[in-house]
Formats: sequence, C-alpha cells, structure tokens
Amino acid sequence: MCTEVFPLISIVFFSYNQENFIEEAVLSVLNQSYPNLQIIISDDFSTDKTYELASKVVDDYDGIHNIILRQSHKNLGLGKHVEEVFSIAKGEYFVLAAGDDISYFDRVSKFFEFIKKDDFKYSAVFSNLMVLDAESNEKRKLFLSEPVFSRNIRDFKSGVPVWTVGASLVIHRDLYDKYGGFVSGTIQEDGVLAFRAILEKGIGYLNDVTVGYRHHDNNVSQGLSLKKRVDFMRKEHLLWDNWIKDSNSSKITDPSLINTLNKGLKRSHRKSYFFSFKLLSYPYLYCRSKLSSLKRIF
Repeated sequence: MCTEVFPLISIVFFSYNQENFIEEAVLSVLNQSYPNLQIIISDDFSTDKTYELASKVVDDYDGIHNIILRQSHKNLGLGKHVEEVFSIAKGEYFVLAAGDDISYFDRVSKFFEFIKKDDFKYSAVFSNLMVLDAESNEKRKLFLSEPVFSRNIRDFKSGVPVWTVGASLVIHRDLYDKYGGFVSGTIQEDGVLAFRAILEKGIGYLNDVTVGYRHHDNNVSQGLSLKKRVDFMRKEHLLWDNWIKDSNSSKITDPSLINTLNKGLKRSHRKSYFFSFKLLSYPYLYCRSKLSSLKRIF
C-alpha cells in the first residue's frame, strides 16, 4: 500500500457507559473501507459492560486495520479523555467517533476524497448526519440545507457562530500538536477544535451523510436534568477561555479579534453567574408556585 496515496488516518473512538449501543458502534468503525487506518477504541472507565462488550467485538475482528483497545485508569471526563487519546494517535487526520453512533462504512473514504478534491485546504471538516432512534431506525437528516457556521476567522469577527458537529468531525492533527490540551473542565471539545481550525486553514462542510447520530435519552445533548443543563450553560465560559488561550498560541495580534474574544468572555461569565443564581433559586421558586396553587384551591 502506498502511504502517499492513502495517508494514515486515525479513528479516535470514545465510549463511556454505552453498553446498549457499543457493539454496533465498534463494528461500524472496524468495517471502514479506507485502507490505511489506525483505530483507537478508548473507554473512559465505564461502570457498565461497555468495555467488556467492545473487547469482545475487537477480539473477533480479523481485518486489515491496526486496532488499539484501551481503557482509562479512572474516569477522566470528556476533555481529558480526548487529550489522552489524541496523544497516542499517529494519523495525519483524526476522525472522531462516539460509542453510541454509527460510522457508515465509507465515512473515512468520503472525507478523504472531499479534502483531496479541495487540495487539502481545510484544518477540519464535518458532514451531514442521519438522526437515528434508540433502535437504529433512520428518522431524518440533521441538515436539510447547508448550515451557517464560521468557516474562517473573518466569519468569526463578523459575528457568524463558531461550531461544528462533533459526531461527524474530522480534524488535522496540527490542531492538537500545535495547541495542546484543553482548559481543565472543558466539555465542549468540538467547539474548541472548531475555533482552532478557523485560526488555521478553516472548516469545510461535506453534505453527504457519513454518520448515524443516535438520538436517545442518555446521550450528552438529551435527557439532562435541570442541574446538568444549568451546569452545562455555566461552563460556557470555559469555551471562551480555550479560545483566548489558543489565539495566544497562534500569536495572532489582530486587535479586533482580541477585543471580540474579551467581550465574549465577559458575557459568558455574566451568563455563568445568572445560571448559578437560577439553579440556587429554583427550589424556592418551585415551592412558592406550589404554595400559590394550593392557596387558590383552598
């Protein structure tokens, strides 16, 4: 195999307490058609049978890909888990995958053809997804038209939001090698990587569906309690902390960019204080509303 024709690409696969979906998810990355893959399947110290089931699938695999199966020595949390896996990935590009999603068999091949056609000009690419229910039934495409997002730093300074879809994200390894790890406590690693990408060559979008995105009660964006939702919003300032750290690492001295980042950080801290107050006051407001209802009844 000529590595100049098919450069090494790493699939970085993250799991945690996903025993109901892990076997199908692992099989989907093992069955990729791209011929030069390193596949790292990493479990963040699950408390259910996720790692045991993933191990069984890997043990039964007899294909051509280079597989690394590992488990964290303790639960690290999302940001630190991602850092740990990135540090051992050898590929030129990192393909992100989750333990409850399905990577379609030609996902990596489609990405490579897309970025090769555009002369490798992007630091990150994400694609359209097919939303699946808990039984793997296809429900709908995530994007019915091309999404609006910052493709480069010029877009960001114009007020276009910075985001990608982590479930279908592929990044160049420079976004880790150059910028290093995340600010402690980070839970929005895809937002951090998106900003790093616009500091570099920018972000591309592939409209082909390459991933089945699982929509169920236990994934990160669903089924959150009030406390977890508020905590998620309170941690938004960590995203801006990461962006400021990374803009310093890039040695960009554009005053308008620095001003935009500082204003965003101040806004996010104000939101953090607001949501902290909301969480503390919620039990009181809830009880008061119940008492008011009882007074009306009696």
